[in-house]
Amino acid sequence: MLKLVRELLVIAAAVGLALIAFTMGAHSSFTVGPVTVAAAFRPGVGRTSLALPPFGSVDARTHDAPVRVELRLEDVAISEIQRWVAEGVPNGDTLNTLRSELMSGIRFTYALGVLASALTCALVLFAARTKPRRAALVVGTLTVAMVCVGAWSVLAFDEGAFAQPTYHGALTYAPGLVSTVQKRLVTVGELQDKVSAVAGDLASYYGTPQIFASGGAMPGTIRVLHISDTHLDPVGGELAIQLADAFDVAFVLHTGDINIYGTSFEASAAVVALDSSRPLVFVPGNHDSPAIIRAFSALENVTVLENTSTVVADLRVFGVPDPVSRGFSVEPDKKQMELLADQAAGALWGSIVLTDVRPDIVALHNPAMQAPFAGMAPIVLSGHTHTASMSFQDDTWWLNAGTTGGIAFGGPKGSQTAYSAAVLYYSEAVPHRLVAIDRIEVNGATRETSLKRTTIDAGERL
Repeated sequence: MLKLVRELLVIAAAVGLALIAFTMGAHSSFTVGPVTVAAAFRPGVGRTSLALPPFGSVDARTHDAPVRVELRLEDVAISEIQRWVAEGVPNGDTLNTLRSELMSGIRFTYALGVLASALTCALVLFAARTKPRRAALVVGTLTVAMVCVGAWSVLAFDEGAFAQPTYHGALTYAPGLVSTVQKRLVTVGELQDKVSAVAGDLASYYGTPQIFASGGAMPGTIRVLHISDTHLDPVGGELAIQLADAFDVAFVLHTGDINIYGTSFEASAAVVALDSSRPLVFVPGNHDSPAIIRAFSALENVTVLENTSTVVADLRVFGVPDPVSRGFSVEPDKKQMELLADQAAGALWGSIVLTDVRPDIVALHNPAMQAPFAGMAPIVLSGHTHTASMSFQDDTWWLNAGTTGGIAFGGPKGSQTAYSAAVLYYSEAVPHRLVAIDRIEVNGATRETSLKRTTIDAGERL
């Protein structure tokens, strides 16, 4: 019995070390036309990551096999790409060759990992003096299993998963890189018709020192920046300005809690810090006192919504304030919120019935008030909880921006809540349709940034 347990432990250790060896061995660099690509594999959730330094990376859940694929663009022959742009190449044959070179490099990289794992497993079993036949069976079974996982990844690979990629990197580059991946990689079947555009992109991105920013943020759409709970955080305020510029938004929608205590001094500070370069639609939160509401209502380019509607950039927004914003308390009364939410929703529904005009956005501060507005607009925005979230239910997208003011209400010992915001994309064609949502998160403590784009199916709307 002890001998059997020992042999099983040896086999488990051999397989574990073999997986580590696979991770260490499945690395290589190879040339694909005018570019050098680095590839790597490691055990993990079936995602594919595409890194384009210095812009960042995007990844998506492309397959179910338990292996992660990582591709990185290491070098670009700018002169060769520019020649392609000028001459209109590659042609169909050259494109097939490039695909073949890429797949050959990926297969070779995976084979290196399999070979490393098989050798490691064999060495461990040999060192433990495992019987040759049993060792051969274990090594053979492991190798076959890894080959099957590789084949499974290839056969089940879904390029369309990059329609909703997750971005990691500098926010300055986020809009363009996500858009490039969606346009270029998802439509790989149409790539031959777009090769000149792809080559032009690469030559432009890597051949000149220009900033890679808002040009790719889904052109032809009306963009809205959703922020919330900034709490006079100067870093969050600067982040909101950068996001508005990078995504070239039509207006900013703030779902409340600009200040902390509601004092007149804070109201003055908020006005001084306000970016007036774009229209601001503001829905008061429970930390926003009458002083804040009066100060912002007097400003040009700012619209304060209190159970009222406004139209900005041809989008109709209905705003519902937190009931506490008319006093100085910061603890909302649940029954009062429910009553006022029902009243506001009833008034909105009456307007919809009378005019047959629905808002494009319903914005409120506390998500506890959102339920009565189900189905009245494509999306209902909120904040208050400092936790970003998104779901689709009752023909409505429910989006909470979290907090774009991470400092004021950080955790213990100086820890900091991540800054978060969202960008909404509407079609320019009338009636305007919600076509995509970008959720953005920036962690100041770890310096990590993520952007996740969700594209909206035409069926997921009113």
